[in-house]
Amino acid sequence: MTMTSSPNLRVKTIDVRPGLAVLRYTSADAVGAPPVLRVTSPAGEARVEMIGEPAAAESELTHVGQCMVLKASQESRLAIQILPRAGHSSNITLALEYLTTSREAEALPLPDPEAPGLSILGHISRLGDRRVRDGQWLAGPERPLPIEGLQIERPSERDGVMIWYGASDASPSRTIQMVEAGIFVGSRGRARPLRGLMLELRGPNANKFQIDAETLFLGAPLRKVSGSSLKLSGPTGNEPLTGLKISLSRDTASARRKVITQPDSMSESHRESASRVLVFR
Repeated sequence: MTMTSSPNLRVKTIDVRPGLAVLRYTSADAVGAPPVLRVTSPAGEARVEMIGEPAAAESELTHVGQCMVLKASQESRLAIQILPRAGHSSNITLALEYLTTSREAEALPLPDPEAPGLSILGHISRLGDRRVRDGQWLAGPERPLPIEGLQIERPSERDGVMIWYGASDASPSRTIQMVEAGIFVGSRGRARPLRGLMLELRGPNANKFQIDAETLFLGAPLRKVSGSSLKLSGPTGNEPLTGLKISLSRDTASARRKVITQPDSMSESHRESASRVLVFR
């Protein structure tokens, strides 16, 4: 399908770094009549090779769930032309998921040798079960996809530290039931992403350690928090969890907090990472 013009045409520009990425049309307010998206390279910019789905119009995304592969040899920009159907909303959400990462992004942080180790099993929408260790992203900025359930495991509890956690796929008013390590919470394959998460350290030595967590909720900036008890959600409590990274480290008096929700500030690097989830309203 080709669309030449629209009185409600909107154009947004996104930055694309070198490598391979997938631009995915994830949602639209006009469910029955989503806008058509035309992807082009602005004049004067390095061209990005775009590979669409079989039988799809070149450089166009016409429905939610459709995607295209982007191949960029250098830092580039793309223009997203949003062409709404007559009488329908132009509000849409896109996800830019990188398939290749820089060497800096691939480097994993060294674990704290004095902190207990973690292993996280998560069920990710369209990918299934994935396992990561502490300090690694489950989904996340490079591949933001809804997390439907998770299970946190500890190799040993002889150090006197236990981690308890709970999650909810409902509204923020729903009470979250806490469970001990090794128990799966959430669901698998039911399209019910987690929207709230609680983490808590217990045991005789719990005050010696803290949980370091980074979360990404759909349409919200990346958040980084630390404490012995964390309550995590998006700005309204209804945003799906699309990225999670947690680890344990030695606690300090300046970092210790009993309960931490969402901080008011974050670094510019975190803002840049979160921008890969694109919400156009």
